[in-house]
Amino acid sequence: QQQQKQQGGDQEQQPLCSSSPQLQYGDAQYLFAAIKQGFVGHGDAHLQLGECFERGQDGVGPDDALAAAYYREAADLGRVEAHFRLGLCFRAGRGVPQDTTHVVTCMRYAAAHGHAEAQFILGECYRTGQGVKQDLAQALAWLRLAAFQGHAAAQYAVAVFYDVGRVVDRDDRQ
Repeated sequence: QQQQKQQGGDQEQQPLCSSSPQLQYGDAQYLFAAIKQGFVGHGDAHLQLGECFERGQDGVGPDDALAAAYYREAADLGRVEAHFRLGLCFRAGRGVPQDTTHVVTCMRYAAAHGHAEAQFILGECYRTGQGVKQDLAQALAWLRLAAFQGHAAAQYAVAVFYDVGRVVDRDDRQ
C-alpha cells in the first residue's frame, strides 16, 4: 500500500463510481472501465491489465500480445514496473518480437529508477554483450546496485567479478 502511494496509486479500494457498484477493485472489468472513464491516469490500470492478460486471470484469457500492449501503455505513462515487464516480454518474445535492444532500453529505464531485478538483468546484458556492446565495468556497476538491494544472484555475480579479478583487482575479502 505504501509503495502504491509512492507510485501514484492512491486509487486503492476506491469505488469506480457510484453507478457501478458491481465492479470491484482489481477485477479486469473494473480496470477496463477505469481506463475508459479516465479514473486512472498514472498507468496503474494499464499495468494491472497487462498482468491480467499475462496470467489469464480476473475474467480474461491469457494473451501475450495484449499484455505487452498494456505494459507499453503503462510504460508510456512512466510506470517503472511496466518498463520492466515489457522488457521481459521483449526478452522472451512474448507478445512482441524478441529484441535484445528493446530489452536493454526497458531495463535501463527500470534499473535507473531502482528496480533491482532490472539492474541485475541490465548488468547481465552488459556482461554478455546482449543488446549492448559488452562493457564489464558497466556490468559490475549495475550488478553492484542490485546486490546492494539484496538481490542474491547479483551478489553472487559481483563476488565472481572479485574472485576472478575481472574489472577489479582480485579481493578475497569482498
